[in-house]
Amino acid sequence: GWHQNFQTSLKLQVPIYNGGKIREMRTQAQALLQAAEAGDEAARQQLVLHTIEAYAGINTAEAFVEVAHQAREAAASYRDLSEKLYNEGVVTKADLLKAEVNLGERELDTEAARNQADNAADGLKVLAGIDTGRAIALPESIDVSLPETDLAQARNMAMAKNPRILALRGRIDAARAEVDVARAEYKPHFNLMAQQDFNDDSLGLRNDSYTVGGVLTWRVLDFGARSGQVDRAQAKVNASLAERQQALNQLLGQVGEVWRAADMAEKRVEVRQMAIRQSEEAVRLEKLRYQQGLATMTELLATQTELDNARAELIKAHFQRTMQRAALWLAMGELAPDRVTNEPGNAVAAALTTASTTD
Repeated sequence: GWHQNFQTSLKLQVPIYNGGKIREMRTQAQALLQAAEAGDEAARQQLVLHTIEAYAGINTAEAFVEVAHQAREAAASYRDLSEKLYNEGVVTKADLLKAEVNLGERELDTEAARNQADNAADGLKVLAGIDTGRAIALPESIDVSLPETDLAQARNMAMAKNPRILALRGRIDAARAEVDVARAEYKPHFNLMAQQDFNDDSLGLRNDSYTVGGVLTWRVLDFGARSGQVDRAQAKVNASLAERQQALNQLLGQVGEVWRAADMAEKRVEVRQMAIRQSEEAVRLEKLRYQQGLATMTELLATQTELDNARAELIKAHFQRTMQRAALWLAMGELAPDRVTNEPGNAVAAALTTASTTD
């Protein structure tokens, strides 16, 4: 006949030797942890970049407001001048009307610049987790220091410290450890085992017995299961190596592109400053010609437009210089808050005055 038995077991197994499997699994876990930490660092540096962009965006927007005010003041002076010359019979009514229309347009530009500055402030509030209904004041402007390195050094630093590359290296190490874990299955395994058993024809802890011993296991035949595991693990290694090489190629190209752009941004600021000085002189001469009746309001406004555009281009150049510097630090894996410099007031707006007074 048959016999009913309920067996309850408590088993303890102590690994002694498993072909290095446990050691390689720990190595794999550590490599994955390093990759995760590198990913966290990459995210932190991206956050720094976005914060720099948002803060510098406000500085830039406020500088555009200053440019709009300057253009409005110039338009108001042209309207007053044309009105005076019209009353004296020097210019026609058409010039006065053009000056009045131009003043209205500059007033609209001023309001649009103010709205743009408010939008930029809202962007920083969202990024920093500040209530959008709360007013903020930025008493200083920011810039990013320029890395003192040549292109070759920048590329070497990027390959050594870029967190994305470090994360990929961690994944490669983890994949290699997985290969060793799979190969450990080819080796004999020896473990200590202690087991306490209870057997009864009903649920309970009676009729106990115990077993203590060493267990040696060595699989000889598995119909290709172990080799398949090794092949899959090696395929992960190859894929990770290919991904890292592709990332390295992209990074080297990116560093070269950003490094050249940062260098060009430095020169662009100097050129824009010179353009402002020349445009201001052109406006001064054209205004004198208009006062003498030798030029029309259209010609004067065209010269003023060139000055306004030169000022706007200088503001853009300052913003681009800041962001290109930050992008270069990011590519090199060294973007951190201490790379940011600050000074009281709006240095971008102050640069407009500097450009006007520098010989």
